[in-house]
Amino acid sequence: MNQSATALDSEAETRKDAECREEMVGNRGAMDGLVKVETRCNGNLALITINRPQSLNSLTRSMMTDLAQIFKSLDSNEEVKVIILTGAGRAFCSGVVG
Repeated sequence: MNQSATALDSEAETRKDAECREEMVGNRGAMDGLVKVETRCNGNLALITINRPQSLNSLTRSMMTDLAQIFKSLDSNEEVKVIILTGAGRAFCSGVVG
């Protein structure tokens, strides 16, 4: 493969990656915003964020119920191929509250 073809392939991949990142389709999840769900890449990727950074993303019982419902919903969605679970702020999750 020549250099110009390699450069074009690399440029196309970079463009595709940028489109994927930009394609956030929304925010679902808990009504209180403590668990956020975004879909990206034409709905093929779901990003779930535990959003309680002030408590190092400790989970409440209602958040655990919300997470279970979110996972069940995403599991039944044929378009979703990848699910990423992350935490806002400096910690992933410090455990369960009470």
